[in-house]
Amino acid sequence: MSIFTHAGRAALAEMVLSRPIHLALGLGEDSWGTPPPAPDYDVIALRREIGRKKLFRGLFVHPDDHGVLILPGDRKYSISDTPTRHLYLQFIFDYNEGSGGVIRELGLFLNTKAKAGLPPTQTFFRPEELESGGTLFLLEHLENPDTYNPQKKGEYETVLSF
Repeated sequence: MSIFTHAGRAALAEMVLSRPIHLALGLGEDSWGTPPPAPDYDVIALRREIGRKKLFRGLFVHPDDHGVLILPGDRKYSISDTPTRHLYLQFIFDYNEGSGGVIRELGLFLNTKAKAGLPPTQTFFRPEELESGGTLFLLEHLENPDTYNPQKKGEYETVLSF
């Protein structure tokens, strides 16, 4: 029997964090109800992508009942100075980034490549600004769709456990 050891999982997390990471927002389908349909394992893109944001902050973390990073379900994590098998990823969408409708799906992409000639400081990309969308690493259909408010910054955070 073979297993991925905790050290091996930490190495996988390190490899993922070394790649360009973007979070894409998608409209999904207007007909999706509650709950939305289960994501398809063979999907390589969002159904109707609005745009994607470059990773703002990526940290190695570990579960901790007294942790300072608190996610839904009262999951708490502490930051680790050394690689772990848990990655905290934070994306902050600026005003008007992602506006355009009801967000029904999220996609975490690795290795997105923007078209040449865009400002090097640009961190939000519309689909037409991409040379390559990269690899869809994680897909989520939202139980509670998010209506993007251009008067507020949008923040999405998650912990990936390997």
